Amino acid sequence: MTQNGIVHCSAPTNYDGRRQRRYTAAFFATLLGLLTICVIATQRLYYFRETPIDFYALNEDTIVISHGLTRKQRASLKVGFAENFAPPQVGLFGNHQFKYLTRNVFPKGSDKRYFFNFWYANLALPELRDYIAHLASIDKLPTRLVIVQITTPNNDNGSYILGYNGELPSDLVMADASAGGTDLIGRLGHLFSEWANELYTSFRYSSVLVGIVGSRPEERMLERHACADTSDFQKAAAHPILLKLPVMVRLPLLPADPRKYCDPSVFWSFALQADGSYDVKYHNLGRPIRNENQLDPGRRQLKFGDDRRIAALMRQIADVVQAAGRQVAFVVPPVYETDRFSSVDRVFDEALALVPDIPVLDHRRHRDKKGFFVNYDHPSEAYFRFMVEDLAARALLP
Repeated sequence: MTQNGIVHCSAPTNYDGRRQRRYTAAFFATLLGLLTICVIATQRLYYFRETPIDFYALNEDTIVISHGLTRKQRASLKVGFAENFAPPQVGLFGNHQFKYLTRNVFPKGSDKRYFFNFWYANLALPELRDYIAHLASIDKLPTRLVIVQITTPNNDNGSYILGYNGELPSDLVMADASAGGTDLIGRLGHLFSEWANELYTSFRYSSVLVGIVGSRPEERMLERHACADTSDFQKAAAHPILLKLPVMVRLPLLPADPRKYCDPSVFWSFALQADGSYDVKYHNLGRPIRNENQLDPGRRQLKFGDDRRIAALMRQIADVVQAAGRQVAFVVPPVYETDRFSSVDRVFDEALALVPDIPVLDHRRHRDKKGFFVNYDHPSEAYFRFMVEDLAARALLP
């Protein structure tokens, strides 16, 4: 509308403030309802601490599928087994760097209760201390030898050696003050990481679907020979269109049958064997890349002064293990690299100099042996056999 050369704008005559408010209220009510469903569904996720899987009872053909589980669920597989069953003679506590360490590299004739690989996620020294102290408090430590793997400094530029990463169940974090767990800042760091992981899990569609439909332990124990014939399972499955859906949408909707995990290329790389390890042959890793981690000095995660913290944590772990009447050995594996300067490596050197009486297999100098690696930061079977020989030479193996 123009008056005296001035354009005047008026509100549309069909504007209805009440309708707009109703739409807004409906939107937020729907959003709140969906968020509530997500939270309730993920609270129904199954964990394995109270009703754990007995890995000793698995035969060599059986694998436990962890594909689709949250980090917290995967952790509960190992923690639940450790808490509820008799400990092995030898146990490895560490992170993903040692996920391919199997019972096969130990002396021939070793039975299922000789060795178990308790690795998971990115456990750092404070978390390993708390985990080991907890098992000692309930008399569940390996009966002869506790092997503690420390993240190679040059693997993640010094990360995952100190600090908490939200990997442990909260009740295990610094639960045993006698083990030296007094780091309030570390505990707060753990709680923040755990909160962030919970938030991510609560609103991830795959977690919500699994929580709604449910996923029991027996559904995840697959005997690989059963995959030779899945015809009857395919007939029992829903309409063929269902089989064409994305994996994480399809799985919760299929019948509760382990044979839905029969695709090795998708599921078996995240499958635990009877000794707690992963089977490397299901991982398409390619060739090791030398110096794959560029070690940016501006992003290093260890500084001078951290050597005393590292040494103190190693001392606390050794004291807990030795007080329980067991032997301890720390292992620092190599990564595939040239002999290059690294400040985080130097910090770690200073830490080891402070604990000369603690058994440490420091294998970082074997960095150039290509046969020792399946990729930059994961050792091969050849390395693990070398490690076992070193343990035996030091009279540490039972």
